[in-house]
Parts: sequence; C-alpha cells; structure tokens
Amino acid sequence: MQIGALTSWHSVSSGAYHTAAIKTNGTLWAWGGNGYGQLGRNNTASTSSPVQLGALATWVDCAAGTHHSLAVTADGTLWAWGRNQVGQLGQNDRISRSSPSAVGASLKWSKVSAGGFHSLAITTSGTLYGWGYNSGEAPGAVGDNTTVHRSSPTQVGTETKWISVETGVATSFGIKV
Repeated sequence: MQIGALTSWHSVSSGAYHTAAIKTNGTLWAWGGNGYGQLGRNNTASTSSPVQLGALATWVDCAAGTHHSLAVTADGTLWAWGRNQVGQLGQNDRISRSSPSAVGASLKWSKVSAGGFHSLAITTSGTLYGWGYNSGEAPGAVGDNTTVHRSSPTQVGTETKWISVETGVATSFGIKV
C-alpha cells in the first residue's frame, strides 16, 4: 500500500506510536502519534499522513523510538526531539522537546537508533555512544557497562569500528568491522 501520493522514500523507521522517514531528496517526514512532540513539529498534534519537518533537505539517517525521534544531517549534526523523561534526547536534562534540538555538538554523527527510552549513535569516526534509560527493564541498554541512566551521550567502550546499531524497546545491538 502506498502512503499517500508521496514516493521516492530513501529510509524509514517506525517507533511504537509514530514513524519517521527520509525521502531521496533528503527531506525528513514524520507521522503518527505525537503526544510528546515526537513528530518534531513544535506541537503535540498527531497526524495520519506524512508531514515534512522544516525545510532542510540534508537528512541522511533517522530513528523513531517509543516517544522520541533522532535524525542526522549530512554535515554530521545529530538532532533529537520528543519525550525525555530519562534523558533519551541526550540534552543533559529531562525536558521534553517538540522540535529538533542539536545533540553532542562537538561530535560528527553518522548513524542513529532510538529505543524505548534510550538512544544509540555512531560518529563518523566509528565511535559508539549511548544515553537514556539504562536499568530496570533495560539494564545495560546504553552499553556503557553500568546500569546508570545517562542524559547525555556516553562513549561505549574504546572501539572505533562500529558501522551499525539497532535498538529494541529495552535492548541494543551493534555491528563492528
């Protein structure tokens, strides 16, 4: 089934209540539930059809979690928005945001994955970082060998050979070269 009249999708990520996708022209789109601003539209209104986020046409990766979203632009900037009750937005706080906010400005990012209440991302140099919920039902999901919640990106190990990451609701997986 085609989603509306839109075509030319490059990638898609489905969260528990919403979806984020990038078209081949580099634009970012989102739809679904938006109770915590996870659609990134500066509001909490849900939508049943894809809506473009802003005017940027330089998005290269996106991820939809339970109530939060992540996306990376071509210049390596990581953005996060939505629910942030345990720091899953990586902003060093627990304030939810309904529009994209930059994460880890001193780093250049390439890949992201959004879990239930945690996030993982890989830098352009292949270093893995994690943040968010890291105990209870998701002990160690951040991957930093602790069960401490992290509200900002925390490096996972010392390897610089990560090429892919995926998160589940309370799990994390990665591939190294």
